[in-house]
Amino acid sequence: MIVCPRCSKENQDHYKFCLGCGSELPREAAAPKNFSARTPPSAMPAVNPAPAAAPALRPPEKNLQFAATQQGSISYPPRGSAVGAGPALQAPPPQAAPVSRAPAAAAPAPIAAPPVAASSASVNNCPSCGNPVPHDFKFCGTCGHRMQVAAAPVASVAAAATVAAPAVRPSRGALVVINPDGTEGETFPLSDGTTTIGRDAGSTFAADAYLSPVHATFAFAGAGCTVKDEGSLNGVYVKLKRDVPTKLQDGDIFRVGQEIMRFEAIPAPALVHGVEQMGSPNPGFIGKLSLVIGRESVANCYPIPLDGMHLGRERGDVIFPEDGYVSGLHCRVHNDGSSCVLTDVGSSNGTFLRLRGSRAVVSGDLLLMGQQLFRVQF
Repeated sequence: MIVCPRCSKENQDHYKFCLGCGSELPREAAAPKNFSARTPPSAMPAVNPAPAAAPALRPPEKNLQFAATQQGSISYPPRGSAVGAGPALQAPPPQAAPVSRAPAAAAPAPIAAPPVAASSASVNNCPSCGNPVPHDFKFCGTCGHRMQVAAAPVASVAAAATVAAPAVRPSRGALVVINPDGTEGETFPLSDGTTTIGRDAGSTFAADAYLSPVHATFAFAGAGCTVKDEGSLNGVYVKLKRDVPTKLQDGDIFRVGQEIMRFEAIPAPALVHGVEQMGSPNPGFIGKLSLVIGRESVANCYPIPLDGMHLGRERGDVIFPEDGYVSGLHCRVHNDGSSCVLTDVGSSNGTFLRLRGSRAVVSGDLLLMGQQLFRVQF
């Protein structure tokens, strides 16, 4: 046997390349040898030939199957028989007695006789030299050619894939990152069923400190899709359509550029035992806007008159001159006759309303989560 100096795999003496790593075997060990029999040299007398032939009967266990698949190129005769002895190496008559041990040596015969049909399923022919190579060998032992994956392992891999297939959910859509310059960035797939978005989801979400570990979930049901805020700290915002009024409820939060505003309805004054509570006169305000500056903190508050109010960077009732993400005239809060509504009036960066619970989304909707803008794509 030749031991590969690189991976320590044992190879038969006539191999030129290692069956384990494909490395070329040492030349001095790879010299052609006669595998028909291990007989003493012609210059030596054949003394006790039976022990000399015995080593050829017990090849290493790991190579027995390979030796059986050589289709007759290598054979292992019964122990004690005269193997390939030439005329000059015939055993002398006085030493013929060891032949009487042939019945005991007949036991190794099954080693070289496995069914050809069973071994052929685990052997491939080398596409370079045509010699048979076991399916679990990466390289041909004769020419060193890299072998392809055998048929038997492919079948097992296919079977394993069939078993694991139910755990793989097909993609139904994606979230596409919109870069600050308006170009498309990384795409995050939305699988059939429910997909969780958050810092724990990795990918593009891991580095956003404004995202909660579990921020939102997307769920497909039939042909529709919904997004749900999972109690995140900073919320999920949906971009409003231009010039389409959206009803505001008490406590709703919306975003204009980098400014976060909260709408609060002003209820009619209540009488307590027929007494009206003292306070500043209310000329009929429909609500107020508070500038949110912290989790429980607000700054300026702005009452909303009956005819509504505008917000912008240059014009309007409430202006944010230092916020470059706010358009000159950004949005309007007003009464549509039945309730207070929020309307984007054509701003460049849009007006975003914070999601309450869950909401249906369609392909093309823009969502603001953390510091990133995403487009839903089906």
